[in-house]
Amino acid sequence: MAYQVLALRWRPKNLSEVIGQNHIVKSLQNALSLNRFAQAYLFTGTRGVGKTSIARIFAKSLRCLNRLPSSHACGECATCLTFNIDSSLDIFEMDGASYNSVDNIREIIANAQYGPSVGDKKIYIIDEVHMLSTSAFNALLKTLEEPPSHVVFIFATTEPHKVPDTVISRCQRFDFKNASQKDLEELISKIALKEKIRFTSPEIIKNLCKLAEGSMRDALSYLEQVVGYSYSKGQSEIEITPEQMSEALGLARSQDLEELLAHILAEDCNQTHLKYQYFLAQNISPHLVLQGLIEIIGEKLKLMTLEKQIPKEFVSFQTTTAEIFWIYEVLAKDYTWATQNNFSFQVIDLLLQKICLRKTFENRTASVPVISVAKEVEAVQVPALPATFSATTEATIPTWDDFLKYLYKKAPASASYLEQGNILSPIEENQGVLAIKIGFPETSKIFFEYMGDKETTQRLKKNLSDFFKKNENEIALEIKLVLDGPLVSKFQIEEKKIEEGRNVRQEQFLNDPMVKMAQDLFQAKVDKVILNQNLE
Repeated sequence: MAYQVLALRWRPKNLSEVIGQNHIVKSLQNALSLNRFAQAYLFTGTRGVGKTSIARIFAKSLRCLNRLPSSHACGECATCLTFNIDSSLDIFEMDGASYNSVDNIREIIANAQYGPSVGDKKIYIIDEVHMLSTSAFNALLKTLEEPPSHVVFIFATTEPHKVPDTVISRCQRFDFKNASQKDLEELISKIALKEKIRFTSPEIIKNLCKLAEGSMRDALSYLEQVVGYSYSKGQSEIEITPEQMSEALGLARSQDLEELLAHILAEDCNQTHLKYQYFLAQNISPHLVLQGLIEIIGEKLKLMTLEKQIPKEFVSFQTTTAEIFWIYEVLAKDYTWATQNNFSFQVIDLLLQKICLRKTFENRTASVPVISVAKEVEAVQVPALPATFSATTEATIPTWDDFLKYLYKKAPASASYLEQGNILSPIEENQGVLAIKIGFPETSKIFFEYMGDKETTQRLKKNLSDFFKKNENEIALEIKLVLDGPLVSKFQIEEKKIEEGRNVRQEQFLNDPMVKMAQDLFQAKVDKVILNQNLE
């Protein structure tokens, strides 16, 4: 059997094995016990806290034919067995980053209409759902609001603020917590016992879990990396020392960080520089040096403020409390600027030198000078209206595009569905009656069938009458499926405009003098241009 990494091997198999998410586990267990399910769930939280794992466990239990009194799946029925070998035809798990277009959502909507092959539920799990395009979200809205009774959606995301409110309002939302330090340490200790891993110091587990920052998956990945580095052939038990963990993960040892702090407190610029260079020579990332230094100072401040203990280093170098707080503040404030810089290794070196020279500053309260940059704004002259213009000129007649913009604000799902077709001829008014003919290409048949539903058509006529300020009996609406000729949908027209815009931006980039100069300088050619979608 192929080797399975720790993060997968120790993935929870049922809700009782989930760590640190009791508020979510209890809610889902109650839902399973009472058979009361929402049509859609939204799982939010940082990476590695169990969103996808719980989604799969919940999906398996929800579809189980012989659910246990504990609400766990039985593991033996037909639906459980197909799930265990990843061959279920009724649980669809997809990545929102890869399947994010409206065409992908069309497939889901079309597939959702059919019942499950086994059991009474069909589940759609979409990971990183915030990556779906706006059009894809809008196309999904109506199905989310009134899905077939056999369908349940489970969405997972690390960035819930990017999910439209119209989608969130149709879901039961569960916010996952970061795993606590205690929970992570207990998990690593338990796994180490089972996997025959021995730590020579309890500090190793503590530091490893602190590095994971609340992510169980990260903690197990770090453990896997350290175990791989520490293994020796013929060992019955893997022994891990602090030095091995530091070397395996590229971490600065606590002892070395303490020495760096001592040089800084002693205002010894030369020794501070040499110690920093030592870290770089050990292939330790500069940002980890800075992070470790901030953590050590933070722990010492905690001793001072909460436990009323003065660390011996502060006494030895006659460092005042205000001075320590200033050092901590400077490091914390400048962390992002220093680590996300193209020259971070030099910037961090200079930052440490600045702190060593702190007593030469007249004002210690500001970490960096603030430079005010005034931007001259050129006044825009508004041209005068032509003499022929009149304030009483007749208002512009609303167009189909105007109606779609109006509908997107009122009923975005319906507007998105309408965009899968187009009007067959300009809107005409004859004897007070508006004639509106909408066609759908054969590829959009599912949207034609939806819009052709009697209740949907009636709602559309109501929206049309409200927008065009007509009575419903003054709207002559015709919706048809176009089989005998090419029909370009509104969506395809908009997509073509976007694609043309992308091509123009790509050409502008490739023809930029700086890009051409860089290609000549490095005797290279741009292989691929990735455009920022937020600018489209």
